Amino acid sequence: MRKIIRLVFCGALYLMVPYMVMAQDNPNEIAVIAKRFDFLPRKIEVKRGQLVKIYLTSIDVAHGFAIDAFGINQKVEKGKLRIIDFVPDKVGEFEIRCSIFCGAGHGRMKSKLIVAGYQDITASELKAALEKDDFFLLDVHIPEQKHIEGTDAFIPYNEIEKYIDKLFKNKDTKIVVYCRTGSMSSEASRTLLRLGYKKVYNLLGGIKAWE
Repeated sequence: MRKIIRLVFCGALYLMVPYMVMAQDNPNEIAVIAKRFDFLPRKIEVKRGQLVKIYLTSIDVAHGFAIDAFGINQKVEKGKLRIIDFVPDKVGEFEIRCSIFCGAGHGRMKSKLIVAGYQDITASELKAALEKDDFFLLDVHIPEQKHIEGTDAFIPYNEIEKYIDKLFKNKDTKIVVYCRTGSMSSEASRTLLRLGYKKVYNLLGGIKAWE
């Protein structure tokens, strides 16, 4: 049985290779593999208002792919490919679940969709924007590091909610957030959106891209 499963799994990967390559070029195109009792990857991150394409395949039995918040419920057969496209219109974290009974662990076959409302800004775009000086530049990396010249404040990414309103209460303030690689700043950007700030930008690649 192990040999059979391994062969099926390799076949599914072969089927997905072109879509995995495309996904590297477009973060809104995601290759997803369904198997008892898991979805891989376990977390999908996309942007609000942008077209998302899910390239879904199953390596063992028929599975369902449901995101109730967006009215998505699609079936994929073993070894087949299902393409699901949609435009997320809500920001937040949403459950992805298997909607077809697939065995004893069916209830725990879940993953997460994270829809961000912030925009990415490249290092070159930020350098050009610094000349206008019409935004607030915020470093959120911990431990504290060397700041980009022109940085207005440093707040650890996990303390944004505690301190941000001490700097300004205007939710229309344009804020550019950065860290070392872009990971902590992505989380900080989601927090700012949840707090109601409307113009949030994340430095793509962080200081590593800036240098």
